[in-house]
Amino acid sequence: MPNGHDKNWVRLCGAIDGFRLRYDRWPKRVRMYEASLRDFDFLFRPEDIDTIKSKVELFSDEAGMIAEDESGAQYNYGEEGFPKGSPDVRARDWLGVSPKSHDDLGLPPDVVITGEDEVNRLQRLGPYALTEQFDGALLFAAKLHRQQPRKGTQIPYLGHLLAVAALVIEDGGSEDEAVAALLHDSLEDQGNDYPGGRAALRVCIRDQFGPGVAAIVDACTDDEELAKGLAATPEEERERWLERKWKYAESIAHKTPQALRVTTADKVHNAESILDSHGVDGAEVWMRFRTKSRQDQVDVYRSLYEAIKARNEEFPANEESYLPRRLLRAVDLMKLLS
Repeated sequence: MPNGHDKNWVRLCGAIDGFRLRYDRWPKRVRMYEASLRDFDFLFRPEDIDTIKSKVELFSDEAGMIAEDESGAQYNYGEEGFPKGSPDVRARDWLGVSPKSHDDLGLPPDVVITGEDEVNRLQRLGPYALTEQFDGALLFAAKLHRQQPRKGTQIPYLGHLLAVAALVIEDGGSEDEAVAALLHDSLEDQGNDYPGGRAALRVCIRDQFGPGVAAIVDACTDDEELAKGLAATPEEERERWLERKWKYAESIAHKTPQALRVTTADKVHNAESILDSHGVDGAEVWMRFRTKSRQDQVDVYRSLYEAIKARNEEFPANEESYLPRRLLRAVDLMKLLS
């Protein structure tokens, strides 16, 4: 899957080329995610947008780049990817337009742009601004978690996602990491209720935000093999919860640096939220959790910290995150709570 600054242009051409190759005619319309459609306003001049729309209708839908016509024939790029082969006329030539140039996009001169190299992967956040990719992820996350509160509170869950994204950005994370921070709980918390289930949501994230983001979100999902809430007794529920947490702690040794930063930011905000809530509600805060045990929370967070610290030390000093130290501070404070 392309993950460059012009990725949605590459995907559009892939969908059209696939349709042309399969049916030997041009599609009449292409359905895509709303964020993908908005991306074209950034990539193309208004007159080029008009040229594209004179050839094929573009409209937003909860679909990953599907080229189709009135007969019902279609090519689903989100599921099929690039076509195997080339049509007699390529979509780029048929549409007759090209994305804006490097200068027109206002990108730094040292940034190399290709269809496979994401600008936001080549640049570190700092002197560069977040792009429409982050905007789209923010809207997507807000809609996906609209009805979800933080555990045991009336606080919108989006607050947690924004906090994790902020920690990632302040720690020097890439835009892919910041986007994944907004989406890191999507599969675990909303996947089962999403139309088509987790598999459909996973495809949606990959197609709309790229395989790099999807891989980080997958790495942050800790319940793929262990069902929640199906235990017969509180003791069995505790055992399942602890098993899931220990397995997740073990998985940290194999996480990429990108997934590790998002994971650590998530744990930092969760731990600090417990401290804040304890200041208001006291020992009642432990009742929000599955095992209702302060010691279980302390033990799990301590194991997560040890695993994160060990993995973080494998990276060069100039790439080392400050987040593990912040997590340790929270865990040490948690041990002092009643």
